[in-house]
Amino acid sequence: MGLKNVPEIIEVRRNGGSVLVSLTRIWNQFILAKIGGKETIFLLKIPSSNKIGYKYSFLKQLSLSNDSHLYKYSALIKIIRIIKENLADNITTTVRDIYYRDVVLFQRNQIHAAKIINDLAFSLDVTPEDGLQIAPGQKGLVYGALSIKNSHGNLFDFNEPGLIPILTTSYLSEFKVIRGQPKAIIILEKEAVFKSICKELKNQDHNFIVITGKGFPCRLTKKFIALLVYHFADIPIFAFVDSDIYGIQICANYLASIQNNYHDSGINEDEKLLRKKTSPACFTYAGVFLLEYKTGWLDITSRDWKRMQNFLIQSKVNCQSNGKLTEDILLQEVSRGMIFRKKCEMNCIYEKYLDYVVKKVNKNLHSDYVKL
Repeated sequence: MGLKNVPEIIEVRRNGGSVLVSLTRIWNQFILAKIGGKETIFLLKIPSSNKIGYKYSFLKQLSLSNDSHLYKYSALIKIIRIIKENLADNITTTVRDIYYRDVVLFQRNQIHAAKIINDLAFSLDVTPEDGLQIAPGQKGLVYGALSIKNSHGNLFDFNEPGLIPILTTSYLSEFKVIRGQPKAIIILEKEAVFKSICKELKNQDHNFIVITGKGFPCRLTKKFIALLVYHFADIPIFAFVDSDIYGIQICANYLASIQNNYHDSGINEDEKLLRKKTSPACFTYAGVFLLEYKTGWLDITSRDWKRMQNFLIQSKVNCQSNGKLTEDILLQEVSRGMIFRKKCEMNCIYEKYLDYVVKKVNKNLHSDYVKL
């Protein structure tokens, strides 16, 4: 076999220098192989986890000789080139921007672009935000008496409901709280409930930070909550979701991300040591509960039933919260739904949203801890 027929193995990894240096090396190796007429095989490190939640990584090859790799191979090359050019010009972009550079290449699905970007970042041992300068998309909403400033002097004020801002750094210590001393964080599943509560809170003197991820929280929403937990140690967090399998899974997703915020938020080793000196955030699933309802129950579907079964079997939340056994409460609520074959949504609650939420929060805190 001639040397021309020996494939060029391109390891997608960081060699100790900057990300730009590593991507330039990878790109130059690819170009030289193409000039020499050699087949190229990209070797990436891919994150994964098994059914019981054990996380690991494995090596994956991408080559043109495998028909199933064609789109991923081409998309990876496109993304490497775009990011390399952006880093050289110090440009921050988004997954959406990259996706619209070649919609057909990404099979008209932005998720495909996001997956390859995440795999590239993982292989280079960086986060997309810091290492690749790819800002996460804005989806979550926040409201509360709070102002923060980053190391560049940019001020973020949340006295009006709005999108969670793009945080251009993952290092939590680079943010400074300018105003606010919140007594509790309230997480809501649905945007409609969020808007209703914020509208009523505007006429009240309150100490809440209210957040919604509009369903499952995006990376930016989880990162923002990690920022709050970092700066307000021991702040209680109350989650309000529907009593159905989707609401329970959303609540579990928040809980898992908060308990693992070191990885998700990209804080450094010094900050890890600092966070270990404080106790974990107090996370409580505060409602809604199936047995709180007098009317408004809905029948669960066969699809709901299957998801509920899988949740009970695979649940691996590893709660370390405030002794209220949040994981057990989640499992209990799923079990009740399966026994009664019913579910309920927060918009069917018989009280005003704000009255219901405040009553639950005050019940879990000292009577003078949270005031409206």
